[in-house]
Amino acid sequence: MKQAKLSDLRRNLSSMLNAVNNDHEPLIVTRRRGKPVVMMSLEDFQAMDRPAPRFATSPSMDRLINSFAEVDEIAFLPHALEDSKKSQ
Repeated sequence: MKQAKLSDLRRNLSSMLNAVNNDHEPLIVTRRRGKPVVMMSLEDFQAMDRPAPRFATSPSMDRLINSFAEVDEIAFLPHALEDSKKSQ
């Protein structure tokens, strides 16, 4: 992730804002006093704020949930690994 000092951001605000919007890469702004902040495009921020798609009623989600249940029911038996030198 890109980083910039607050003083650099002040000097190059327009170009840095354009880079954040065009590259869709957040910018960490560090300050001499105070905690750093993250600058990101509004489009990327809004994408984070959207609710996740609802798959709960889809057939694909039903198959996925059933496959997890099947894996949980499988009994795995531990065994020792063979020495690779012996098998050669």
